[in-house]
Amino acid sequence: MKYDHKVIIEDNKKINDQLIKQINELYTSHPNLKIVMEISSTKYLSSNLIKKLPKDLLIRVAGGYDKERVARNKNKIYNTGETGIFYEEAVIYTRDELVNIVKEIEKIESGYHSNWSPLQKIVYTYDKLKREVMYDPKNDEKPTAETSSLRGIVTKETICVGFSLMFKEIMDRNGIDCEYVEGYSHKDGTGAHAWNIINLNGKKYPLDLTKDNAWFRAGKLHALESFIQDTATFANEHFPYKEETTQNYLKTLSTFDLNTIDSIVQEIDKTREYFNTTYYGNRKDDSKFIVTGIGLAMLGDNIYFRYYYEDILPNGKTKPPIILYSNNNITAMMYDKLFGKEIPEGYEDAINNILFSKENINDSIAKKTIYIGRIDKLNANNEKEYVTSYKEIDKPEKLIKVFSIPPKIFERKDGTSFVAIELPKKLPDINGISVYEYDIVETITKNNKRVIKRNTVYTEKILPSNEVDEYLSRARIDTVSQELGGYLGYCDEDGNIKYHPELLTYFKNSNNINQSISDHKKR
Repeated sequence: MKYDHKVIIEDNKKINDQLIKQINELYTSHPNLKIVMEISSTKYLSSNLIKKLPKDLLIRVAGGYDKERVARNKNKIYNTGETGIFYEEAVIYTRDELVNIVKEIEKIESGYHSNWSPLQKIVYTYDKLKREVMYDPKNDEKPTAETSSLRGIVTKETICVGFSLMFKEIMDRNGIDCEYVEGYSHKDGTGAHAWNIINLNGKKYPLDLTKDNAWFRAGKLHALESFIQDTATFANEHFPYKEETTQNYLKTLSTFDLNTIDSIVQEIDKTREYFNTTYYGNRKDDSKFIVTGIGLAMLGDNIYFRYYYEDILPNGKTKPPIILYSNNNITAMMYDKLFGKEIPEGYEDAINNILFSKENINDSIAKKTIYIGRIDKLNANNEKEYVTSYKEIDKPEKLIKVFSIPPKIFERKDGTSFVAIELPKKLPDINGISVYEYDIVETITKNNKRVIKRNTVYTEKILPSNEVDEYLSRARIDTVSQELGGYLGYCDEDGNIKYHPELLTYFKNSNNINQSISDHKKR
């Protein structure tokens, strides 16, 4: 990429209205001049501030592609014929590109709570990127500038390099020391890969966002494998180039304290959005449905996947949603198809026309359960095959009982509807007060996309069948989730919303997770 001049900004705080005015005047007097402004990160810069810069200005956000990495790689020639110059050029953005990139980052940062520790921001950011950006199955067909830059946070598709650059960028913006690392995933020097290392409280913690995204695509929606992986296993799958800052992983890396991570995950799990796990089904009778993976349940060694299901009417609208459980992993099938992996013959047909058939769903409802079973079974020769009718699906009495809590469907006056699922009681009485725990799940529109949103909420009384337009409005659910730790309070006999002072204090403070991190190097 040719340009006439590069301006290196050492301190982003100097990018103020006066400097922006000078740059604009320079472009006015030299309209054909092509300038690159280089910054180490977008720290201190908002999308609105960047928008004030000249439209034709190019901006290089170095991030993990710092001057040392550029210098040592610029003369390399790769098997593809590409040269190492992409380390310089891939992270050069137009002004409008960078505005959109920072807007997406700001959306993530808007989810931070004011009293969060650095570790809480790390886990939250990591989890958001894992869910919202997918590994690009067609990355070989795309230019490096698209897949090995921050652009994936806008396109929602990237590769390991993009994941690692995005994560580092958000950490840099928030003052959290984060290394971008390149190397191999195999000891023999094969499997080029990129990952991150967090420097926190004097210790180094490795994270592989690409790996956790793969687990997410496989249907393990809450997986944060990097946070729970021991350093010996990580070191055996990550071999940094000799030029990388951190070496000798067995001695230099630590593992996060599992109890602390678990507490943080439980807190951020109270609010979830799902749009990368939605499957659009078509049956042989031309009827259609939508099913979205929104979690799972573990019973012993068995996994049961939780789905948010809607029938699509002929006019394109949907019926009120219901929640269903199955042994079959629809999310994994979706991504196997996307990545060109072979789907077993007859599998998707059985998903559409048997598992999610109206007959099978009605059969479960008649049995007073939301468990719809599984489509695979073993034949007389102990070989796997698929059922040919919903009547062949086994629904053991034990599972009928386990999944017998019927979700309640609520409809608001504005035409929106949601499902409320009473969860098995997990919380002990709080200062002698019994608390009900519910998952509220509904379809919302966000950035012109259909998104399933789930909020875990708490109340000392059973959810009322009326008063939903104010007490359980979408806006109020969002507010209590963000500000009150999910505590709804309750409606009194006159329909007034009341809060118990002790519960209000308890839930408001619930998002302030203990910051202590223990060192478990060889756990």
